[in-house]
Amino acid sequence: MKKQLTIFVFLLSFICVNAFAAKDSLEISPNTSGLCCWTLTVKNRNAQALAIEEIRFQITTADGTVFEELKNVAQWAEITNDVTASYTSDLSGIPAGGSKSDFGICLSVSKTDQPINVKWVTYNAVNALDSGTLQFICSPTQSYPNDSVSVVPSVVNNDPHFAFTIYNKNDYAIPIARFAAQLVTPSGGTMRPSKISPPTGWKIDSVTGSFAYFSALSQTDYINYQEVRSGFKVALRGNPTLNRFSFAWFTYDEAGALISRDTVRNIPVTFSGFSTDADSLKALVLNGCLYELTVKNYHVSNTTPISKIRKVVLWRKDASITFTTAPTAPLYWTKTVKADSIIYSAPHDTLGIPGGIVNSQFRFNVDAPLTPFNIGWRTYKTLSSAAADTLSSGNLSLQCQKEAPKPDDATISDAGLCTYLLKVFNEHNQPPSNLIAVKLSIPKGKGKLIVSVSSLNWNKQNETDTSVVMVAPTGGTQGTGETQDFLFSIEPTTPGELFPLRWATYDETALTGGTPLFTGQHNVGCSPVVSSCDVMTRSVVSASDCSYEYSFKNLRDTLMSRVVFEVGNGWAVFTADAPTGWNVQLLNNKTTAEYTVAAALGIPRDSTLGGFIIKYLKEETVGKLDTFNVTVKRYDLKDKECIDVVEHICTSTTVTSVAEPDILSSNVTVYPNPVAGDATLSFSMQKQSRATITVLDLLGRQVKVIGSSILSEGGHEFKFSLKGLEEGSYYLRIQTPNGVVTKKLVYMP
Repeated sequence: MKKQLTIFVFLLSFICVNAFAAKDSLEISPNTSGLCCWTLTVKNRNAQALAIEEIRFQITTADGTVFEELKNVAQWAEITNDVTASYTSDLSGIPAGGSKSDFGICLSVSKTDQPINVKWVTYNAVNALDSGTLQFICSPTQSYPNDSVSVVPSVVNNDPHFAFTIYNKNDYAIPIARFAAQLVTPSGGTMRPSKISPPTGWKIDSVTGSFAYFSALSQTDYINYQEVRSGFKVALRGNPTLNRFSFAWFTYDEAGALISRDTVRNIPVTFSGFSTDADSLKALVLNGCLYELTVKNYHVSNTTPISKIRKVVLWRKDASITFTTAPTAPLYWTKTVKADSIIYSAPHDTLGIPGGIVNSQFRFNVDAPLTPFNIGWRTYKTLSSAAADTLSSGNLSLQCQKEAPKPDDATISDAGLCTYLLKVFNEHNQPPSNLIAVKLSIPKGKGKLIVSVSSLNWNKQNETDTSVVMVAPTGGTQGTGETQDFLFSIEPTTPGELFPLRWATYDETALTGGTPLFTGQHNVGCSPVVSSCDVMTRSVVSASDCSYEYSFKNLRDTLMSRVVFEVGNGWAVFTADAPTGWNVQLLNNKTTAEYTVAAALGIPRDSTLGGFIIKYLKEETVGKLDTFNVTVKRYDLKDKECIDVVEHICTSTTVTSVAEPDILSSNVTVYPNPVAGDATLSFSMQKQSRATITVLDLLGRQVKVIGSSILSEGGHEFKFSLKGLEEGSYYLRIQTPNGVVTKKLVYMP
């Protein structure tokens, strides 16, 4: 059975001072919160019958003893200042005739087993009530052999380091599962978390300003009876005026019960030279001339007292730069921006940057040339700019980026019934590269994804109901600064439910490695139009020539036998394909497509029929999105009419006239493309006709004329140059009386 712990009773001498007809009393008893710690009981017996609202203490023994701490008591505020301390009530205090017994006092003593006198005074508001003197004797001697702890000091970068060795020799033979070291040297600095380490098989539980706690990882790592374990390392940020340090130490069993405690006193440490450590500031360019400043409080307390960083100052060293803005600062910090300097400051010391802590919320912009430049910096412990308050200083050599880094991006627009247009922008520029693949996907269980080939005839790979990879054909990659349109439809599992459409971009390296360059998502979801007659759905056949397939589910009791498409906004029907057994004819100058079927072959109730495929076109539409409405009318055998007006959006980069074209787009080539110097245009005329060849910018504006003449039937070649134009993308356009053909060009001189 574990023996009861016997502690010699601490000698208490209580001397009443009768100046205020003293009735209040203060009684102390030792506690286990630390060495030289006592629990204080305060009894209100003053003759004035007033509540005790404050208790003040003063050490009157001049032997170097100071208050280490007061216990944190609920609804009471505590203050310690070396030889003085106080408890102040936040509410009503201790009423007359009452008592309170959870106050605590811990002292840091230079000598043990010596009496220490502490004078106390009780107050009600500003009125003194009673006073007296407490006498403490700190004697940690216990009645059984302690565990033993030895310490080896060293100095690294002018910081004191201590290596603890634990010897388990308590007479209960209890394994040691936890160890704590407490710095008890007054003004001896604080623990340095980054330099505290345990031995193998142990871990750091926590580190505070004065405590370091270690615990074993498992029972096999406990320090058993008569075993020795070394390697418990503690580092401090100390004070150069001190050359001796003291530590209280504690050993615990696996249940957390205290086994032994003692104090290792007056550990000699000799400081020599100066530390090279200082506060650290680094600036990372985010884009252009926008920088993020990382501030680390690393100034060494041996040469500078431990202080929080409360102010950071930047100033220009080169007249060629100007500070413009400071977009962010740490929470509650203020910032002052001038052309030649920036000042970041914390309004309170509690908001400063503590020792060992990093803060990277400082951002600033400069107006600077693309050549390297220098800025200076200083950290301060106060808001003053006095030299005495300077903590560290240094220099930053910086250089702005030529161009801000950008991610790839994509926008989405509604292109009609459950159909969307995704426009992908190749914006990444550090380093720039061509996109060769774009992946589109939706979550499983949300519906079916139907993606058309793009206007550059990109190919589908790895297509499933929920994802597809669109891969550019050889020579059709998307260069930096270019855009690519992808038209897709969805067939939702739950109409109206929103879910993400995810996109990812790849260049050749990213596609090979399987990791995208950039990703993003947009919410999509639709509710297919349901009328009292039927349900119409639409899917994309080909975005390059604006082709769509429609299907109809008949909800009527009679057969659906006729469907009419009427096209507006200057668009026309170029071709129309019909389901098996149905007939189609183009009417009204090809602005109407009418589908009919024999009465007995109409669409029955609750049956669905697809295969209504229409290719739309509009003359003189080059490289632009254009919106038009299609009115879709459905009739049953009784000529009951159902009408939907469906909005369409198409981009036309190859537009063919309603009349028979003079040039086939498939016969037009430009080599080389991208164009660096001269290029050759080759095409074949279907018949003799006038052809005008021009170059347009992305907005459709004419920027160059290559030629205009009557060309004979057959093949033709034209050499041309884009010299004088800005680098970028253009359209080469061949206009004939019966059609227009365009080809996309990339000019990279």
